[in-house]
Amino acid sequence: MKKTVSLIFCFLLISSSLALSADLNSKTSDKTGNYELYNGVYHSALIQKNQSTKFLEQKLFRLNTTTGETWMLIDVMKGGADIKYWKKITDGYPVDKK
Repeated sequence: MKKTVSLIFCFLLISSSLALSADLNSKTSDKTGNYELYNGVYHSALIQKNQSTKFLEQKLFRLNTTTGETWMLIDVMKGGADIKYWKKITDGYPVDKK
């Protein structure tokens, strides 16, 4: 069982959000902070042997406006505890290691 994520839609959403953000916040700032948060929607799929199930998911994304690096906030329940962490988004698709 493998879950793959189509990030193209997500990056288009973030790009359009950045363009809107630039229009809305036209004043310049000399602040050293270089991170912006975006609520993004993307398509994912759970691929099984005979079928695949598609999902429309919504997550919080953190964008480094200097380097362009992007992270997705992961929220999981493990052993009764709510665990949250940032997972860096990388280029390419996951590859099964055999």
